[in-house]
Amino acid sequence: MFSKKTNIILSIALVAFLVILVIQYNMNPNTHFEVAFEPESYAFTMSSSVGMGITVDFENADGIILTSDYGYFINSNTDDSVFREGYSVKIAPGGKVYFIPEKIEVGETVNNAIIVTATRGISETLGSVTLSISQSEDMVFTGKVFELPR
Repeated sequence: MFSKKTNIILSIALVAFLVILVIQYNMNPNTHFEVAFEPESYAFTMSSSVGMGITVDFENADGIILTSDYGYFINSNTDDSVFREGYSVKIAPGGKVYFIPEKIEVGETVNNAIIVTATRGISETLGSVTLSISQSEDMVFTGKVFELPR
């Protein structure tokens, strides 16, 4: 059908095209974060929650790292016992961790209260997002995504 020379040229072009697709995929992985706060508002007086529940998912990630200088993270076991994780924690995508605010004053909003980073493998960063935490005058904390993923 085609000459041998044409087949070789088409094969090389196909391989080059596939290499370009792989490079583009690795340079621009999915950057879609899903962040949920549950409960949406949290107060220290609430007995129904141990903290501000934060669930984070990111397609193609194998780990989610949350870091904060404004509070610490706690987690729970299947037997409902809780333990302190510290100021940085790594969870599985779709996993949930609880945040206890420490250094946020009444009426204050901290726009970079929590940094969330999606990772793959040992050291590959797929993307990050910043979460803000506010404390209202009635001492209720709320969170939201402050900065779009980068």
